[in-house]
Amino acid sequence: MERIAIFGGTFDPIHNGHIKMAETIITRDLADRVFFLPAKTPPHKLDKQITSEAIRLQMLETVVNEQIQICHHEIDKPDTTSYSYQTMRELKALYPDKKLLFVIGMDSLRTIHFWREFTKFIQENEFIIFTRPGQNVPTVDELNENIQNIELCKKLLHSLVELNQPISSTQVRNAVKNGEPLQGLIPQSVLKIIEAEQLYKVS
Repeated sequence: MERIAIFGGTFDPIHNGHIKMAETIITRDLADRVFFLPAKTPPHKLDKQITSEAIRLQMLETVVNEQIQICHHEIDKPDTTSYSYQTMRELKALYPDKKLLFVIGMDSLRTIHFWREFTKFIQENEFIIFTRPGQNVPTVDELNENIQNIELCKKLLHSLVELNQPISSTQVRNAVKNGEPLQGLIPQSVLKIIEAEQLYKVS
């Protein structure tokens, strides 16, 4: 059964850290393909200005290959807000012959109890959870303070994948805004689009 890693995010912009995570999934044989799943309107970013779907997709399209692809499921939905538990149910219905794994980072692991239907979401899915430099891995007991289910906490912690990947989209946007060098942060193809569209100049 083919394994597909579902890598959701705003991707505003896609950066070298995202790409390294996707490539790590393939090289470490954690999945056979990675689907970047750009969000339409993330529930936790309703108060923030997000680059248009078309431009975010354009940036993503410059980095895909045979094993790292784009899933338009969220972007194409008429609903304005997406919730991960619902999205994964829909994707499993679309790909009944595939094994889907959900990709998150350490910051999301620590706040997953704020997600809609988080208990069902953890129960129903398998995960790839990347560690992040400077962020300590929580213990089972620390996670359980909010999740209130020891077995689910163990399940999440058993899904950890170590990766030294410090880049964030916020870092890239701030670098553009402040006129700082972007070398090593984003692909040249993404930089060209940022410059052409004059993105991230104003907060």
